[in-house]
Amino acid sequence: MKFSKWFCIIISFLFSLCSSLCAQSPPSSKITNELINALSRVELSGVEEDEIGDEKLKHKAYGPLQIRKPCLDDVNKMCGTNFKPEDCIGNLELSIWVFHRYMEKWATKKRIGREPTDEDRVRIWNGGPNGWKRESTLEHWKKVVRELDKEKELAKTKKVVSK
Repeated sequence: MKFSKWFCIIISFLFSLCSSLCAQSPPSSKITNELINALSRVELSGVEEDEIGDEKLKHKAYGPLQIRKPCLDDVNKMCGTNFKPEDCIGNLELSIWVFHRYMEKWATKKRIGREPTDEDRVRIWNGGPNGWKRESTLEHWKKVVRELDKEKELAKTKKVVSK
């Protein structure tokens, strides 16, 4: 009886420790704000930040990064949280946090066999854990690249104007 009581206490402590570390872990420094901004613009194409996207699909998409339930289920399981997809509506901070946690789980050197790139991250975000190797995610990546290029052009224009 004592063994099971202490075992439960230790497991509970470890679970709460892991959950708090996950909740407090800083975003990956390899993911840039430019990537998040470009991805958000592509994800929100034709949808407002506080609207629900892909309403005809089984899992609707919510918030600025169009987060679906399977993605949030992975993050909730990993972090010991209990977010619902609807919590992401209009919540950029939560959406970015979910993105970072999802990337920490699926866009890793160990899974991919090399250091993940922005392309890998975007394709995983679009196509799930194995999206980085699915041909169906290439077009989404190309859209994000176009947005990144627009951002670079705008930055160049701003530099020229300020000189």
